[in-house]
Amino acid sequence: MPHEDKICLPSYQSKTEVFRMYTGDITASKDNAGTISWSSFIKMWWRKFKNVIIPKVNYIQIRSSDALTVLLSFI
Repeated sequence: MPHEDKICLPSYQSKTEVFRMYTGDITASKDNAGTISWSSFIKMWWRKFKNVIIPKVNYIQIRSSDALTVLLSFI
């Protein structure tokens, strides 16, 4: 929604990584809250964190010969 502020996570993160951190925190918590499945996590993401996004980044494909040329230019 336009009135909501968007929260951007770093583009190098993925929902899978956030899920792993979340389940790790649940496991490490002292109250032993249990576990959560991937599908439940995604449902929670869409319901509770609609304003949290992970921007997509387009990476340029570089041929190995081009990469070598770029690296040698710095020497």
